[in-house]
Amino acid sequence: MSSECPGKHYSFCLFFFPKLLNRPLVLNGICYVMYTHPFGLVRKNSWPELVGKNGEDAAAVVEKENRNVDAIVLKDGTPVTKDFRCDRVWVWVNDNGIVIRTPTAG
Repeated sequence: MSSECPGKHYSFCLFFFPKLLNRPLVLNGICYVMYTHPFGLVRKNSWPELVGKNGEDAAAVVEKENRNVDAIVLKDGTPVTKDFRCDRVWVWVNDNGIVIRTPTAG
């Protein structure tokens, strides 16, 4: 069997491939951070419900719901590195500090 986790079989993978736990996993361009949990769950990595909310409040929600990421609030248009990191979430805000894009790990 492969040690790569098929996109729709996370519980299976977490049970049979424990070495994947606590490590970032990228599937189809989506970043997942696996972690040890009795039910084999995957932590949240996207927060569409935060669009339109205050950026600082949104960053706090992101870090509360996924303790494996750092949420960084940035004004729209701020230059950022192009590297892909599963432990980082950009929280893009407008001039009023309101989230304008879905915060997503990567």
